[in-house]
Amino acid sequence: MSPAASAPVFSHLGPLIPPPTPMLSTLLRHRLTAAASSSSPTHSTPLRLRPLAAAMSSSASAPHGGRKPNRLAAEHSPYLLQHAHNPVDWYPWGEEAFQKARAKDVPIFLSIGYSTCHWCHVMEVESFENEEVAKLLNDWFVSIKVDREERPDVDKVYMTYVSALHGGGGWPLSVFLSPDLKPLMGGTYFPPDDNYGRPGFKTVLRKVKEAWETKREALERTGNLVIEQLRDALSAKASSQDVPNDLAVVSVDQCVEKLASSYDPKFGGFGSAPKFPRPVEDYIMLYKFHKYMEAGKEIEALNIKKMVTHTLDCMARGGVHDHIGGGFHRYSVDECWHVPHFEKMLYDQGQIVNVYLDTFLVTGEKYYSIVARDILDYLRRDMIGKEGEIFSAEDADSAEYEGAPRKKEGAFYVWTSKEIEETLGENAELFKNHYYVKSSGNCDLSPMSDPHNEFSCKNVLIERKPASSMSSKCGKSLDEYSQILGDCRQKLFDVRSKRPRPHLDDKVIVSWNGLAISAFARASQILKSGPSGTIFNFPVTGCKAVFETRLRQLSIALPLMCCAADMLSVPSRKQVVIVGQKGSEEFQDMVAATFSSYDPNRTVIQIDPRNTEEMEFWDGNNANIAQMARGSPPGKPAVAHVCQDFKCSPPVTSPGSLRELLNKTLAAASSA
Repeated sequence: MSPAASAPVFSHLGPLIPPPTPMLSTLLRHRLTAAASSSSPTHSTPLRLRPLAAAMSSSASAPHGGRKPNRLAAEHSPYLLQHAHNPVDWYPWGEEAFQKARAKDVPIFLSIGYSTCHWCHVMEVESFENEEVAKLLNDWFVSIKVDREERPDVDKVYMTYVSALHGGGGWPLSVFLSPDLKPLMGGTYFPPDDNYGRPGFKTVLRKVKEAWETKREALERTGNLVIEQLRDALSAKASSQDVPNDLAVVSVDQCVEKLASSYDPKFGGFGSAPKFPRPVEDYIMLYKFHKYMEAGKEIEALNIKKMVTHTLDCMARGGVHDHIGGGFHRYSVDECWHVPHFEKMLYDQGQIVNVYLDTFLVTGEKYYSIVARDILDYLRRDMIGKEGEIFSAEDADSAEYEGAPRKKEGAFYVWTSKEIEETLGENAELFKNHYYVKSSGNCDLSPMSDPHNEFSCKNVLIERKPASSMSSKCGKSLDEYSQILGDCRQKLFDVRSKRPRPHLDDKVIVSWNGLAISAFARASQILKSGPSGTIFNFPVTGCKAVFETRLRQLSIALPLMCCAADMLSVPSRKQVVIVGQKGSEEFQDMVAATFSSYDPNRTVIQIDPRNTEEMEFWDGNNANIAQMARGSPPGKPAVAHVCQDFKCSPPVTSPGSLRELLNKTLAAASSA
């Protein structure tokens, strides 16, 4: 991920940290609360800070020239193992390191990252493999290396601190701590030497040492203040237990209004470059679309829908989408979704699938289902292990050829015009025109796409116009044109498969697996693309009072929480109770019909009256549901009951009738 700007906290290298004051306390409290509430760090610096960086990005671990391994060699984390041969005297997070810092009475340098982080690799090659830098760290500090995916609790605390100082954060995260773990100062990526208006890492180390020796009291005083504010921000105590009646509506409306005001009408998305796919933002916009439709405000609803569909169209056609292998890269460095940071994260894929599925349900347009399938095909092919576990990420960097001394960002994904011509033959020109491939390279759509000319003569595939528009220019039907493109992509996939692959982070994170499993489960019902599988049920509880302040003041950072609060305020959620023989074709067809339209306020309950345990559960938890199951028409393999506002429809016995009943409220918008 791109590093956020590190310069501000070090720009006044005289007094590194200002003394605590009431104004600072108030400002810090506000910023820490905002940072603690944010779903992800804000990344404010373009990816390609230095041309040299990409050329120097390391392999899974940089060459160590026969050095003896350090303490990290005994760890299990792929990220920590990458640093096991650094000359830095690294410690893992733990009491041994803390005791060492207290015994030496020196600050701690805490470095947090993860195994597929591009700028973590760059900082390793430039600084942590540098003998001079290592000596400064070993002499003046106790250095601790943390994998953010192994210790998200540690990452959360110090990322909140850095995000509050800078207005954004990122990885690698570089924080200096007192021996009792209080943050003193911090940033993200630092170049090894002063350059580009930034202090070099060696300068930073010297200044921190100097401040520790000459201004220690002020540093520790500020550290105490920060810890107090961190506790308040991360505990997020409620302002009161009495929740205002308008909280849910206000929080959703505020979030939607702020997103709409930042909407990019040309390229889609909310905000400017770098552009991250943020499915939660599209989710709350679709949620508001549904609310407008329920209220009969079709003009407002269609305006919201156009923002979402335009954003998803631009994302899917852009280079941030891997057109050859499927899935989405982490973000684009430009405003037009073209040149990406090539890392692929599991948590992105699962969430993006769900928003494309939702949009497919809203619009009925097959294109969105194709994009969702494309992502799931990528996960199934490249990211699932032998036991069914789903891996965490793929790196941005890879070798251009076997045995290359260094990896380069995007080497696995980019193409020269000549490579495409040699692979595709007579269809090369059609393919090149469709994906904007040029002999000189195509990373020229924005000044931000390739400012240092790193991708000269290279092409990142992008569809500047949809296939329906391009096919007519070629005098071909859309089906014929699409078939040719599909055949070409398969040939390029076969060629690309022979290249050295990016590093695979095979760590298994339960929460990320949950996001992907949810996407597979929903797709299996909505798209009917696979056999019936296990139904995954996840209990959800919450208390609006705890989050009242955040929802009112920071709604744009919490779109899903805004939706959840609004759902709690709905007087009566729609319930679809399907009773019948689970596993039968008729039952599964009825389930698929239930998911044929978009309705975030719908709850689906599936019951098989033959299952004694199920019936005992409902007898004890909701006798009305149990009675409904027992009273369903006999002899039917599947019957649906649609209930809302304390009344239920007559039993529905066919998928078509159920689909018609559930689609009524969205018919007008879907046909627009």
